[in-house]
Amino acid sequence: MTVAPPAKSSKQAVVVATYATLAAVPIVAAALILAVGTDLGDAGREVMWNIAEWARFLLYASAAVLVIVIAYGYYRRYELWRLGKPESRTDNWAERLKAFLIYGIGQGRLPGDLYASVMHLFIFWGWVVLFIGTAMLTIHDDFYHYLTGTTYLGYSLTLDIFGLLALIGVGMALVRRYLMRPPKLRLASLWDDAVLLWLMLAILVSGFLVEGVRIAATELEENPDWAGWSPVGWVIAKVFTEAGAGTGLLQDIHQAFWWFHIPAALAWIAWVGYGKVAHIVLGSANIFTRRLSPTGAQIASAALQPITDFKNPGVARLQDLTWKQLMQVDVCVRCGRCEGDCPADLNGSHLTPMGLIQDIHNYMSEVGPRLVAAQRKDGQEAVAGERTIAGDLIPADVIWDCFTCGACEAQCPFFVEHLSFMVGLRRRLVDEGTLDTQLSDTLMGLSRYGNSLGQSEKLRGRWTEGLDFPVKDVRQEPAEYLWFVGDQASYNPAAQEVTRAVARVFNKAGLDFGIMYEGEKSAGNDVRRVGEEGLFELLAEDNIQTLGECQFQTIVTTDPHTFNALKNEYPAYGGQYRICHYTELLADLLENGKLKPARRLNHRVTYHDPCYLGRYNGVFDTPRRVLKALGVELVEMGRSRERSYCCGAGGGHLWMQETGRGERPSENRIREAVALGGVQYFVVACPKDVSMFQDAVKTTGYEEEIAVRDIVDLVEEALEVEVPEREATGSPRESASAMEV
Repeated sequence: MTVAPPAKSSKQAVVVATYATLAAVPIVAAALILAVGTDLGDAGREVMWNIAEWARFLLYASAAVLVIVIAYGYYRRYELWRLGKPESRTDNWAERLKAFLIYGIGQGRLPGDLYASVMHLFIFWGWVVLFIGTAMLTIHDDFYHYLTGTTYLGYSLTLDIFGLLALIGVGMALVRRYLMRPPKLRLASLWDDAVLLWLMLAILVSGFLVEGVRIAATELEENPDWAGWSPVGWVIAKVFTEAGAGTGLLQDIHQAFWWFHIPAALAWIAWVGYGKVAHIVLGSANIFTRRLSPTGAQIASAALQPITDFKNPGVARLQDLTWKQLMQVDVCVRCGRCEGDCPADLNGSHLTPMGLIQDIHNYMSEVGPRLVAAQRKDGQEAVAGERTIAGDLIPADVIWDCFTCGACEAQCPFFVEHLSFMVGLRRRLVDEGTLDTQLSDTLMGLSRYGNSLGQSEKLRGRWTEGLDFPVKDVRQEPAEYLWFVGDQASYNPAAQEVTRAVARVFNKAGLDFGIMYEGEKSAGNDVRRVGEEGLFELLAEDNIQTLGECQFQTIVTTDPHTFNALKNEYPAYGGQYRICHYTELLADLLENGKLKPARRLNHRVTYHDPCYLGRYNGVFDTPRRVLKALGVELVEMGRSRERSYCCGAGGGHLWMQETGRGERPSENRIREAVALGGVQYFVVACPKDVSMFQDAVKTTGYEEEIAVRDIVDLVEEALEVEVPEREATGSPRESASAMEV
């Protein structure tokens, strides 16, 4: 199998190179010191040179006041968070600390934009090293005198280089903001964002000027061998001396720059408790307290919180959110990364994940303090100016536009859990009956028949009639694998042919499997994500009861949505099972020799990662292992694996009327695949994808250029499994429009 390198590979290479460069700075500094030897053992400098003693005490007093100011800022936010409901986020400290080190300190979720990634690394690590250097200097001056000799020289060289990197990073940020102007920075045009960047620039420039003037006055003539170890300061010092500045003038200039630099730095530090810079602390805390996903899950909302009060479900007021959700609206830094892969936003809908969080943030900042004051005064729960969040503050059409694909969460550097907000808002709308007719009818059919197509439960196993071998009823006889088929794979004509192909391949492998026939009901994954929590619980309880009456070892399913619900959400209701997706089982069967391809396929294909298989559950490699075993040439789309683009069916959208605001996500995805050039097959591993993308191929007019095939079709082709004549000559697979919903 030949795999074209993903589009992000060049970015990864540059990011790795940037990290290597940053790590090499202190190593190079140490190597240079060793090369010089110990003849500079008396190297050092006077801390706060040319500054009056009283200024030292003023600086320390200001620092003490700053601590109080910053603490008060966080306390004010904490009081707002306390308006929310309780939620436990303090379990498994070892795993949380690991996540903090990877994603907080290690910056494990850099932007997809290479320019922005390098820019952010330069600013972050430059600022971190400068902060550490300042702390080291304070310890040296007040507690233990250790920055002398070669230690001081290495210290000076390292700080100068990292300060220069930070300066370059801030410069890149200003260029990006004012010249490049990417659309996602629209909310970042607020005054505090701009002032913050200019303030950081002023701090860095004035810091280098203070250093350069000091070196010009104290080192260039008296200790020239020391000066070069502060390369940026040395250059600035040479400029001043070449201009003829004398000692007295240098002292005056030094004091002027120092008195500008210190207040600017103190203002920046104070901002850590209030403005955008607060993300340094809040973002770290949010990463530490993020929801710990099930093993392999890629996004935070793999498991949603059940409703505890069915008389008041969903989100109507701030108090209906949890403290953690209220904390998250303060964490958002308006970077816009959540929008970059959001199919709703790219489809021209009214929803943007960043806008959703910011609307709630602004509302909390406006109304929250009044709620806190009212509760503190007389326990009052309501104040003037409150709005209903679901349907008023956040319009209903915005709430229903979400596909719940998780792309926003997968991109957020601080693990904001957008989907928990969205499902909470939908729960309120469902309770109020604010949903379109088609969705309402589907939910009624689910409640009556246990499936989303409104078909009789007795027809669920009719697809087996096209096979020339029997399929076990696991309710009647035990089987090693219980195949939880799912609604689309069972009822939708567009997917039934694939379902039969899966059965034939399982039979070819000698797999001991069976299904529950009419005993199976919808797993309820999308029912839960449209906000109908009560119906989800009924479906889950019915399925768990039926599964408890069956004898099996492992559940296998072809539907990623079903896979997600059974694996991540049924355990909360007592349903603990071994479960795998059929691509995982196919990969094992091919690799252990139970399935032996009769020939290698020479197709050129691309593979689409289903949202609920990939981002939600981390199953990326096994489908590719299957394709590798078949010998096909796999060409990756730019948006693959964690960045895979949604088909547009998730979050109940398969059951809703189309808004028609722009190109459908499935059509956009097909165009991306065709743009690869020469790709014969668009390979999928989800029954919903079969319908969505076959329809998209037709509507985009690419029927002659690319065809949609389920991964099991290729397996069957390579195995040369004989297809019964009655099935081979049957009706073609139909598009999503043929479904009875």
